[in-house]
Amino acid sequence: MVMLKLPFLKARWGWLFLWICMMCAVVVLQANPETVIRVEFKMIQTFPNVFGVGQRFPLLKSPQGGGTWLSANRIFYEQQQNSAAPKVAATSTMLETRDLNVGPLTLQHDEEHQHLTLYDSNRSLLAQSRVTGSSMQNWMVNGNTLSGARVGFRKGKKLRDELLGLARERDIGIDEVYMIDGSSKDTRANAFVAGAG
Repeated sequence: MVMLKLPFLKARWGWLFLWICMMCAVVVLQANPETVIRVEFKMIQTFPNVFGVGQRFPLLKSPQGGGTWLSANRIFYEQQQNSAAPKVAATSTMLETRDLNVGPLTLQHDEEHQHLTLYDSNRSLLAQSRVTGSSMQNWMVNGNTLSGARVGFRKGKKLRDELLGLARERDIGIDEVYMIDGSSKDTRANAFVAGAG
């Protein structure tokens, strides 16, 4: 067994100093965990207003860029507004991926015409869907139907407001609801993070 010979442990109050430093770190972490997580892991963000989750998609081949295979089973966030983004109709919502998987994807949700379109980073068409009836999605790739593939849309603002309202009713102080997206730091298909706050 190798013993560490740290100078401050040899001092008369070295162990006490080490214990006080450890307790200070624990108090800081308990009082402000989101700051530490935000700085250390860079994957925490405020809960998004609207986001979509791709489910049961097979790998899709990009028509450009050497035919890269892309996964659409990812989280799609509302697109940041910038001047380079293509102009879309007022009834369309643009969503994008923000993870480490190969090839960022863009999803256009045209609510007026009940139409979903999935693009790769070169704005090449990957898949299209018509939403029929009770939110059934019929995804098509090169004329072939993808059975079971869908993008589930979540109303994050509504969920956030309900959680904050429930906390207020019970006199529980909550400042913000956060979403931790492990896929922003990982390339695995299921990069989930679990925990309690």
